[in-house]
Amino acid sequence: MIVNSINLNSVNQNNNIKRQSNINMYTQSSDCVSFSGAKKADKAPIPYRLQSKLQDDFHITGRQVRIRDFLEKQSQGLSNEEIAKATFPTTFESGSEEEKAEVLAYTQNMQKKIDELDASFKKVIPSLFPKTYYRGIVDSSSNRALEVIKEAKVGDVINPDLGYPFMASKLEYAEGFSQYTDGSSDPETCAVMIIKTPAGTPISRDISFNMFSGDSNAVLARGANFEVLDKKIENNKTYITLQYLNCALDE
Repeated sequence: MIVNSINLNSVNQNNNIKRQSNINMYTQSSDCVSFSGAKKADKAPIPYRLQSKLQDDFHITGRQVRIRDFLEKQSQGLSNEEIAKATFPTTFESGSEEEKAEVLAYTQNMQKKIDELDASFKKVIPSLFPKTYYRGIVDSSSNRALEVIKEAKVGDVINPDLGYPFMASKLEYAEGFSQYTDGSSDPETCAVMIIKTPAGTPISRDISFNMFSGDSNAVLARGANFEVLDKKIENNKTYITLQYLNCALDE
């Protein structure tokens, strides 16, 4: 039997008999597509699937740098007020009370943003299959990863990024980020992380990014821990192979 066309709630067969389909294309709790003939009440919330609803935040470099700095100070046991004083010392030495209050509000908002990002990962479907990702790093005072990588040995468990590690799905894309603008590199200041993630890893995957760069990117949940599987120097860069273990959300 040849099927000429398929509609949402019915199937037209070539004998012109219209039969009711057993498939209900709309449910209040599932992803939905709205057509012009949809009922006004048919506006169910679309759950977050492959990516965090705050995915765009991970593309704002300045914000991610500030989050890393905040988390670094927090890991040292500093309170929000102490973090504010360490981050903006001049304000607390000579600023007005209004300026001090503004800085304190900044640290409170930073914690709120981190809580929101963490919560967004809980609505992302964990990866269904094992996959290898890549991350390129070049010397930066705002990135602790290089110092951790320098000290790392095979078998160690390391935490190179207290924030949200950004990854690429293609090695060559990550390698482009692991060198200076003139194309030069140095194994002391340039590294490529080869990150093996098992099924069930909380990953926010930005599939649409592939349209612009030929590569898709992904972000791990905050504070990912890894086991070092291999470490070597090639092409004047440090290559380190890591196995994802867990993250701060698991604690």
